[in-house]
Amino acid sequence: AACKTAMKQGQVIVLNDPRGNSDSPNGQKYRVKKMPDGNIWMIDNLKLGSTTSTTALTPADTNITTNYTLPIIGVNNNVDLKSFEYCASNGKAWTGGSFTGCGYLYNWNTAMAGTVSNSGYSLAPYGWSMPKKFSDITYDGLIDSMVAQASNSAGKRNPVYSALNYLNWSHINSSFDGTYSGHCSGTPEHQGSTGYPWYNTEANAAGSYSMWFTQGVIEFQSGYPKTDGRSIRAAL
Repeated sequence: AACKTAMKQGQVIVLNDPRGNSDSPNGQKYRVKKMPDGNIWMIDNLKLGSTTSTTALTPADTNITTNYTLPIIGVNNNVDLKSFEYCASNGKAWTGGSFTGCGYLYNWNTAMAGTVSNSGYSLAPYGWSMPKKFSDITYDGLIDSMVAQASNSAGKRNPVYSALNYLNWSHINSSFDGTYSGHCSGTPEHQGSTGYPWYNTEANAAGSYSMWFTQGVIEFQSGYPKTDGRSIRAAL
């Protein structure tokens, strides 16, 4: 909370997520940025988990109320919601300066740390959260604030939150940097060209809300299959 208050709009700092495993024993670094909606957003995709071992998570380090074991990362053509398996990017797409590249792609149930509800719990670090569709931290609110900051009352272009940068969320030096993570429906697709971050809100029994953004286009969409693998960007 103190960091959030102290940071200035547009400021970027690097944080270390200490939740390590055999893949990253010292944790993972993420760039975070204070955006014009007043919230601090990850501008690198979450890359939590291991390709060789499970990862033990607790309420002391993760936004959950009971211990959760993150399974070994893999790709499954028919992800069973009860198995908590999830798709993972190969991490080799264009990184664009991102610490985590595409990060990992999680099905909705795993992103929710097995809660399978709109509880708000997720794989986000302790104190952080995934955006919910109906809350004070949403992708919709972030978009609106970025559009409002694109120019001042005199029409002068804002170089940080210009309409061009807002429409290119994942390009270097844009407002919402990082890498287009694509999605996974059996195998990773559209890596490097499109981003699909999850909302922590289900649309129906089979699908959840998500964002879709690519060069020049940002849209809110609903009904993505919960079995798809999609990215996570937490906020504070």
